[in-house]
Amino acid sequence: MASKLAVPEKTGNVISIIMTGYSSSLVLGVPLVVLMTNWMIGGGFFCCWLLSLY
Repeated sequence: MASKLAVPEKTGNVISIIMTGYSSSLVLGVPLVVLMTNWMIGGGFFCCWLLSLY
């Protein structure tokens, strides 16, 4: 969808920005959720259980 909205010269740039967003959300989001659940619940078991529901 984004590549269709961009001008043809910028298609590669748009796709690289989207892929960077996906990668950075995984790299930053997963450890953040683990730290948050360890702080809130007090154990890593709840985090694994919660992620298994997804």
